[in-house]
Amino acid sequence: MIIPLCPLVPAILVFMAVIILSKAQRCGRYSWRKMLFPAFVFCFFAGPLSASVMSDRNALVFPDEEYHLQLDYGRSSGLNEDFYGEYTLVTGSGSLRFGLGLSEVDTDEGELFTRTFMVGGEGMVSDTMGLDFSYTSWGDPGDLTSDTFAAAVKWYGEHMVTSLTGSLRRISFFTFIDDPRDDRQSGTGNGIQGSVRYVGAGAWDVAAELSFYEYSLDMRQFDQRLSDTLLTNRALELGGGFLDTNYLFEVGYSIGDLRSAASWEYSTSAVDSMSSNTWTLQEQYESKTGRNIALLLGRALTADGAAFNFGRLSLGYRW
Repeated sequence: MIIPLCPLVPAILVFMAVIILSKAQRCGRYSWRKMLFPAFVFCFFAGPLSASVMSDRNALVFPDEEYHLQLDYGRSSGLNEDFYGEYTLVTGSGSLRFGLGLSEVDTDEGELFTRTFMVGGEGMVSDTMGLDFSYTSWGDPGDLTSDTFAAAVKWYGEHMVTSLTGSLRRISFFTFIDDPRDDRQSGTGNGIQGSVRYVGAGAWDVAAELSFYEYSLDMRQFDQRLSDTLLTNRALELGGGFLDTNYLFEVGYSIGDLRSAASWEYSTSAVDSMSSNTWTLQEQYESKTGRNIALLLGRALTADGAAFNFGRLSLGYRW
């Protein structure tokens, strides 16, 4: 009875680390920078020990060599639009990826455009453990920019992927648009995230994430300026949205080449402390020739009763 429970140990360790760190930080005892290093060291050694009993990981790690191209188009009920493209080179020992995105947000002051650039890579350091690094630049240099560096430790089991991610973010923005030279401010944001994906329940798969963030500035002073930006679904997803906490749970079911999934996400804004619930439904088809198409539909509801709908169409090709 002990062996079947071993794949769950990395997941338990990651979630315990995230929860303990968040509680300690909120009590004001430590900062993220002092806590991230021991957390990584703890999970670095404990995770692989529990994952070492897993043998077959072919379904969760890298093939010999592949190229992936993914194109996304998203739109929300506020007439906000976003485009994103990502290219990935996959080899037997790791992967390298590049992404470019553009979002258009309708605000009271007119249209606001944000741009995204991402570069990242992942490599295996053992049969069951990989390291992932990424840099994301987001925003509009005339209004708001965000530069995020993230590093993750991932453990690959027979049916499970577990990860622990730490991120450092540099934020720069203007509080007076008419004459931005008068009031340019900058600060930092740190975050930690734990995630688990399990694919060993037949046709079912389950995923969960926990994320916590802190900022060196009081983000609430920019409530009016940043609230519209937070409603951009792709900006949130790619690294622009300023969150305090985020929880995600997803369930998927596969039949042949077709996968259906439903998710629930709860988040709290660092700008106005407003909480929101988001529900999504996704249908994804991936053919044996490497082509895939996915359609996602979602609805978000904030604590004050505001709601908006959004959708995203994804087209991909693997060769």
